[in-house]
Amino acid sequence: MVLFRLSLIVKAFYMDGSILGAWADLSNSFSHVVGVRDGEHAVKEKKDDGKVIWTLEACKKDARKYLTRNQWRIGSPSAYVTANKRKWAGECCAHMKAKPTVWTADLCKLDALKYQTRTQWQKASPSAYQAARRNGLVADCCAHMPSDMRCSNVKMKLDVLLE
Repeated sequence: MVLFRLSLIVKAFYMDGSILGAWADLSNSFSHVVGVRDGEHAVKEKKDDGKVIWTLEACKKDARKYLTRNQWRIGSPSAYVTANKRKWAGECCAHMKAKPTVWTADLCKLDALKYQTRTQWQKASPSAYQAARRNGLVADCCAHMPSDMRCSNVKMKLDVLLE
């Protein structure tokens, strides 16, 4: 079985008479313009209502500015959402390095050193905390933390009230 992708070449003119080639993707809808080709580079196009239409090439170009998917998601949300909806994210993020997902005992201990309480660590870095919990390392990782912060806070408050 052979699938064909239908495209329609449309010529558009600038006010000064120069030609701007645009193409429309007919596989989704007849009226949806996917992008504008300006010379050799595809760029994002603004429709009359101010909405931006992202092309695959424009999403790739935009994604190259970032090192991680999360940076791209925060820095350019419209391009990120478009790439995910159109299933281009894998292609756009091919240059990005994945974060390490294996939490070793040493990495868990290093991560825990950043925090003063277990609760802070659990909220700020849940994946490290869960890995430590799964591997029985929480006590080792939290050795530098005060043992009973809640009780000491309550005692401090009582001491202040009694004075």
